[in-house]
Amino acid sequence: MSLHDWLTFRFLPASWGLVDKAYDEAEAYYSLSGEALERRLLHIRLEHDRNALERELLELDARYGHISAYDAAIRRVTMAHSEGIERELALLDVEHQFGDLSDLAYEKQRAALKNEPWIGIVNSGFDPSQGIDGVFFEFDWNPQWIEFLRQHGYIGHTDDQVIDDWFTDVCRSHAQVNDPVPFSIARDT
Repeated sequence: MSLHDWLTFRFLPASWGLVDKAYDEAEAYYSLSGEALERRLLHIRLEHDRNALERELLELDARYGHISAYDAAIRRVTMAHSEGIERELALLDVEHQFGDLSDLAYEKQRAALKNEPWIGIVNSGFDPSQGIDGVFFEFDWNPQWIEFLRQHGYIGHTDDQVIDDWFTDVCRSHAQVNDPVPFSIARDT
């Protein structure tokens, strides 16, 4: 604000009798507009609440495009959560929300942070040239999943062997519950 603007505002009858925040706000409305006005009003109104001021300035920066939506989301999380698992989980949610993590990677990392067993199907399909044995599944898992299986009696020498033994049991139990359907590539028309 220039000296001329200050003097002009000071001599307006509307400013007479205003003190403290009321004066500061009236002066801001007189001399500023748009983003500058919003920013000044936040500083006036929240001068004694540093955390609220930081949050509101962040939202103002996001609204006026000074910070990307992604960066704003990351800053919201770091402002809201102290360091630890809850912050890491919230940051992971932001990464997933903005498409930086696939659903599978998100689920795996979330389980790892929570120290929970996790397994997911990365790829599956059918290769007709292999006949009935052409169905395949490709798994991904975390160490907690292997530990979980070992605690439940799977004792393979390698992680892959533990997974193979478990999946074989899954297939067997499924086959016992359901009546097998005859398989044929040729179809009757």
